[in-house]
Amino acid sequence: MTTRQAVLARDSLVEPVVRNCTVVGGRWEDAWTGVILERPSEAEVSHVVPTLASSDSGGQLWTAEQRHAFLNDPDNLAVTAAAGAKTMERKRSFGPAVWLPNDPTRRCIYVRRWLFVKTKYDLTASAAELDALRRAMATCSSEQSGSQAGQGEQGGQARDRAGAPATASDLYR
Repeated sequence: MTTRQAVLARDSLVEPVVRNCTVVGGRWEDAWTGVILERPSEAEVSHVVPTLASSDSGGQLWTAEQRHAFLNDPDNLAVTAAAGAKTMERKRSFGPAVWLPNDPTRRCIYVRRWLFVKTKYDLTASAAELDALRRAMATCSSEQSGSQAGQGEQGGQARDRAGAPATASDLYR
């Protein structure tokens, strides 16, 4: 099963239908907008920290093996609406200094996942990025930053995959 298929299976809100290692059915929630996606063709698996953003903050020095690990890391992948959706066109290769989800809860989840991935891969952050992260985290309650949008449901509770900093004071300690 490819990384894309594994993420689609992992993040389906219902039991996914898998045939020959391909997800052919399920139901997904766009991690950043909450839009419900009914078919795999409507879903895109995108990087929380885009490739360009990683390269601009230290990833350009990675070996091929490190780059492969980053590109296929489930912690850095989220289900979003397929290419062409306005949200993803605005997000593209930008980070939190330029783009954040509109919904306050999804914004907090995005920022936590961004921080988790940047920390996991020892990536740097610009002053503008840090400022945007601090401002966003200052608006997050512990409830907002403790769940993972777009990560599916288990037993009525959203799965929290990223152990990222929960408060603005924890940023890049």
